[in-house]
Amino acid sequence: MEEEREPLQQEIHGDLNATSAHGDAHVHYHGLVPSVLPERLWKAFRDIAAGISEVVDELLINRRTKEQWLKEGQKLIQCKSYEKALRVCENALRLVPNDIVALVQKGATLEHLGRHEEALSAYDQVLQLDPQFTLAWELKGNSLLAFNRNEEALAAYDRALEQIASIDQSHFGRGLTLRKLKRYKEALSAFEVAIKLALNEAIYYIHKGYTLLELERCEEALSAFEAAIRLKPDNAEAYYGKGLCLTGLERHEEALAAHETAIQLNRYYSDAYRAKGYRLLHFHRHNEALTAFKRALKLDKGDARAYVGKGMTHLKLKERKEALDAFDHAIRIDPMLADAYTGKADALVSLRRIEEVGSNLALARSCSDHSDGDEGILFDPAQPEEMLASCERALQKNPDDAMACIGKCYALFTLMQFTEFSTTYEQFVQHYPHIANEDNVVGEMFRILGVILVLSLLNGEQ
Repeated sequence: MEEEREPLQQEIHGDLNATSAHGDAHVHYHGLVPSVLPERLWKAFRDIAAGISEVVDELLINRRTKEQWLKEGQKLIQCKSYEKALRVCENALRLVPNDIVALVQKGATLEHLGRHEEALSAYDQVLQLDPQFTLAWELKGNSLLAFNRNEEALAAYDRALEQIASIDQSHFGRGLTLRKLKRYKEALSAFEVAIKLALNEAIYYIHKGYTLLELERCEEALSAFEAAIRLKPDNAEAYYGKGLCLTGLERHEEALAAHETAIQLNRYYSDAYRAKGYRLLHFHRHNEALTAFKRALKLDKGDARAYVGKGMTHLKLKERKEALDAFDHAIRIDPMLADAYTGKADALVSLRRIEEVGSNLALARSCSDHSDGDEGILFDPAQPEEMLASCERALQKNPDDAMACIGKCYALFTLMQFTEFSTTYEQFVQHYPHIANEDNVVGEMFRILGVILVLSLLNGEQ
């Protein structure tokens, strides 16, 4: 349109750079204010120019049909020229303001631009004109899902499927929504229906795989990701998912190879670098792991789990302050990430800042997806009686809870109940003979408790 408009405007406006009557100097369009023209005349001139521009626009828009504009917009979308595609779509709507097809195309273009609220408005406009327009319900579901308005998105997909039950994209969107709602079994069913309707869509198998992983069905998840790879061998995400499955199956070397393949296919894939870092950490290849985590964070500074991995690696390298800083970064990004608080507790133990450990362990428990409503252990030496009661409640629920046993020992020592402290510690040693050798927060606190016990015995406090 711009290419057509320029010569037509020149023809209408003439050459604004013509020689002036005052000599050889050129009087340019922007040079007319205010010395050459009075303000009143200048305003009139601008209004005339704006009016001419509108006439030119109308002339150009009417030189094509609505269908021609929409076809051009589709080509621009394919070329990822979304801003131009949106302008072209607006031209079609100026010809036919309430055209449903043009409104749907406008909404889809706005989705590509990340302007989901405006896209949602376009789809609502379509549904006001025709509540039975199935595609608009599906696309509305996509926009609502992008806003995390998951229940509304689910309702939109359901409306689409009420009208036409065989739309694979609506079943797929429904599955994505159910996954966000943590209704994994229902999500799995939705993905399986989508796959039956469209056997060759690799992305459907990928999300089926993720859902099976959530259900801890690693072998089946692996089969789903491998099916995606057969359909699309150059899909980096399929290899990333395969690596997650292999990790769950403790096939760590194969998992590392899968993540490296994902990186070869997409060197900007931050999740794959993070996953590679964790696999390298498992093999005690700490410097390589740190490089992988740093690369992940260079690509995505908001990846809290990559900061956790970086912190864990710094701990292994005895870089305790750097570890603490990394865990704090993770918590700032995602205050509900349990592993970040556990890692921070690890770092605090290694820095001998024991008084801060308890609150972080309690936060880790409260954030855990598997807490099942557990209130968590109050690990606070300043409140030893409450701490003791919370640990005993936890041990009643789970006698094998090592952290609850450690907390109980600390509480008893703080309350100077040394006999019971000694008895509980000895029971702890018998129940967890391996923990003293573990290189984590539990092992470190276990060893500190042993030192406290020895010191109390040496001081004759028993």
